[in-house]
Amino acid sequence: MKKTNLILPVLTRKNAFRCGVVALALVTMTGCKDDAPGKNGGNQPEQPELTTDSYTVKTSDANRVHNYATTGSRAAIDDFTMPQCPEIPEDVATTTGIGETEGWKITEGTDYLIPAGETFNAACKLTAKYYVAGTWNTINGFWGVKEGAEIYILPGGTLNVGSTLQPGLTIYNYGTIVSEGLTIANGVKLYSAVDITECKEFGVNDEGELYSKNTIMAEKVRLNGNAIACSFIADDITINSVGTIKASYFKAGNLTMNSGCVVLDNNGLIDADVCTLSNADTRIEVETGGTNAVFATRKFITNNLTWPKKQLAAEIAYDITEAYVESTKHPLNDFEFQRSNENITAYVPAEGCHPAYPEGTTKPEPTPEIIIEKITDIDPLEPDHDHGVISATCITFDGNKAYASYHLRGEGQKGCIEVMEPADNGVKLLSYMISPDYDFNHLIVDEGNIITVGNHTKKGAFIASLPVGFEASETVREDLKVKELTTDEVLMVSGKDGEIKGGYKNAGDGNCVIRHGNNYYVNTYRGYGALNLDFSKVEGSFVPTNGSSKHIDIANGKAAIISLDTYNTTESASTVNVYNADDKMFTTILDTYAAGTISPIDGKNVIAIDGENIYACLGKGGLVRLNDNASFHAGENGKVPANGMAIDDKYIYAAMGSFVFVLNKTDLSEVTHYHASSLKSANYIALHDGLIYVAFGEDGIQVFRLVEK
Repeated sequence: MKKTNLILPVLTRKNAFRCGVVALALVTMTGCKDDAPGKNGGNQPEQPELTTDSYTVKTSDANRVHNYATTGSRAAIDDFTMPQCPEIPEDVATTTGIGETEGWKITEGTDYLIPAGETFNAACKLTAKYYVAGTWNTINGFWGVKEGAEIYILPGGTLNVGSTLQPGLTIYNYGTIVSEGLTIANGVKLYSAVDITECKEFGVNDEGELYSKNTIMAEKVRLNGNAIACSFIADDITINSVGTIKASYFKAGNLTMNSGCVVLDNNGLIDADVCTLSNADTRIEVETGGTNAVFATRKFITNNLTWPKKQLAAEIAYDITEAYVESTKHPLNDFEFQRSNENITAYVPAEGCHPAYPEGTTKPEPTPEIIIEKITDIDPLEPDHDHGVISATCITFDGNKAYASYHLRGEGQKGCIEVMEPADNGVKLLSYMISPDYDFNHLIVDEGNIITVGNHTKKGAFIASLPVGFEASETVREDLKVKELTTDEVLMVSGKDGEIKGGYKNAGDGNCVIRHGNNYYVNTYRGYGALNLDFSKVEGSFVPTNGSSKHIDIANGKAAIISLDTYNTTESASTVNVYNADDKMFTTILDTYAAGTISPIDGKNVIAIDGENIYACLGKGGLVRLNDNASFHAGENGKVPANGMAIDDKYIYAAMGSFVFVLNKTDLSEVTHYHASSLKSANYIALHDGLIYVAFGEDGIQVFRLVEK
């Protein structure tokens, strides 16, 4: 039989239209077991009446990509290949002139064309191929169907179905199907290359088959048999399937699954106002190889708290507003799910036939892996610059130079002050000063001078000034402008020359110094107070404490001071007093906190103000936020001592034992850490120009940085 191509929009017997792509390859359904029908788990509560107004999505060509035969992420709708529109035989018979009551004129076994612009209303027996370029109203149904009969609804053609389609029929749709109630009966197959949106109700019976690459939209959709589509959109969708339903998108007012299996594409979406899963064996899964889909509903109903673990696959993130067992509302945490929603965002991008979820969002950036990387050791100024057993106690910056202090651990005194600067992604040691008589516990840089506090072999606590431009590698004592902090008996108890007890000197220690206004605020072994800038005068009198006063921080107009409550040599309770920063007489306590037990008592115990929050390092008591008692502990039984910290706008950096931790400021959860197992105790941290500088005890200053991978 000779064939020619048909040219649209006007169809004639001498022309044929070629519209599409490759040959038919039917799908094999996989992935879910068959469910026995009739296993409903009990009566369901009455559902509210819903309309499409609240959830209808656009389906115009401007908002949809029609893809008849591509491969890609929408595997569930690419499991079959839509056959091409057929070439119309040149001498095919037409229905022209056959009246509504003259269906008997249709010859069995003969192919027919309903030409464009014509309407055919007659009922007949379907025994061959029927090409619909015009309109075919099957209001009166068919007189029967012979197995293998086919209807091709061509672009521009319309099939108006007025009754249940009969077994043995296959329909290929490239045009429009209209029906008050389209039912794909047992033994009927429907293939559609375009949206089906003009059926009031749409159903697939147990042994009916639907294959579509686009949207099925109706007021009611009922799916009992095997069905593939890009999306199903309806007021009510009911699934009682003995087969498998595969799609990328379900959008419904009410979605009810009494049995069957739904397989979502990767990044597929179920979005329903009310979703009822009333059978323990109902399954919602993700296509093989898929890693994510979203199940979203404002009201979720099932019959048992444990059923969702079977009903929703592990790859499905859920966004459920309210959850019920039958008519009883339960907290969502009462239900068992395969996938925990902790730290999971229910998100899918806009793809194919569905919008992004949540609507209007874009894919969140993946959370980078953050690590701490050690970047350098300090280059020595000279080979014999050996710290020996002295320990780095503090590091601070002034401009682009870093200044570090050292003291002798345990009994005796020996100190060092180093000056460094960053160089070539490392740190270069510029100069240092070693003293055999002074421990340097803490330092700042102020107006061209290093201001430091600590302990002298015979004279006890001191505050001293040293010009920042001292010569390299000096052993300097005479250049130190020193004030022994023994002039006020409330501040100190004078000690005998060389007398040491348990690492503490009777005359005390200078622990911390900070400048505010025209004073240096100082913490010592016996209390805290304010000195003028030449160390010659104490403002008022020092505030005595019942244990060593450890550290001070000033920010946001406040000064926070942490002190031990006793002179116990192993552990002690601690108190934080908060003052107005300008209250140099320390006359009015604004707030006070029982900070917790500090152990051991010879650590740095740094305190820090960040906004309205106050943080304290309590040794083995961990790092604590005093405002709400949030805390972070590290190591077995939380016994890694917290010594120092620094804070930026995002993280807290904690020096703890042989660890450097980075903590989330919101909840003090760990972001990452570095374990320097070969290094000694980390005492103090400073941040500068994207790098983390740590006073690492006997191992000196170590430099790190955060790296996102």
